Amino acid sequence: MYYQFPTYIDDKGMIPILLDHDWMCMTNGTWTNCPYPIYRALSKQYRHNGNAKVLSGFPNKRLKRNIHSTII
Repeated sequence: MYYQFPTYIDDKGMIPILLDHDWMCMTNGTWTNCPYPIYRALSKQYRHNGNAKVLSGFPNKRLKRNIHSTII
């Protein structure tokens, strides 16, 4: 029976999020049928608090304006 619910729920706060995304929870909210990679992605999205920073010291080439351009 547990092969149908392969992912262990390590945070009880994830239960409402899983139910909102139509995943099932079983045995008092201990197991879910949500695949582990999706569970981790939802968990990271749930725990993200907006303080992420760019790790690279290089300029962002995706910006429309180039900060390092020189005018001749």
